[in-house]
Amino acid sequence: VAIMLRNFLLLLFVVGSLADESVNNYIKATLENMKSQMPNGIPELNIPPLDPLPIPNINLNINEGAAKLTLKLDSTKVNGLSKFTTDSVTTDLQQLKLGLKLNLHEIEAQGVYDVNGKVIIFPIYGKGRAFVKAHNVRVGAVASLTTNAEGYLQMTHFQLDKIAFDKVDLLLENILGGGNLANVIN
Repeated sequence: VAIMLRNFLLLLFVVGSLADESVNNYIKATLENMKSQMPNGIPELNIPPLDPLPIPNINLNINEGAAKLTLKLDSTKVNGLSKFTTDSVTTDLQQLKLGLKLNLHEIEAQGVYDVNGKVIIFPIYGKGRAFVKAHNVRVGAVASLTTNAEGYLQMTHFQLDKIAFDKVDLLLENILGGGNLANVIN
């Protein structure tokens, strides 16, 4: 069955770019359908809710150049992921590769941060709630696919190859102990 599916996909490639465009449109329609399911997930497929997306706790020790920091992010959730628009889908049926370009008008993240360290000679410290809002986020991704033993397409590689945005709003409660300097940073 897997060989039949792969041969079918290769046949689509041989038919020409119209076939690629049909596959691109199908994938785009599937992504559009998925948006409405992201807030609740798809229990029958064991897919959890993805909007908001909970982020596992992050502990970083940064020691690069003039920056020496420890950073902890806890209880972080990202909102707005289901509000994407699909700018483009490109498929290469011969190589079983997929490219996506998505746009998110606005995404927000909220969590709790704890930072301590220095950048050059300036102390950086604070602990509290963190709010981040990114505007006009553009994401590019590429994926490689294969067929498994049951004949289903399966992703073997996924890579974000571009993330860009127009503006980021940041609010770190109690950064540098709060006060006027914290207002300048935020």
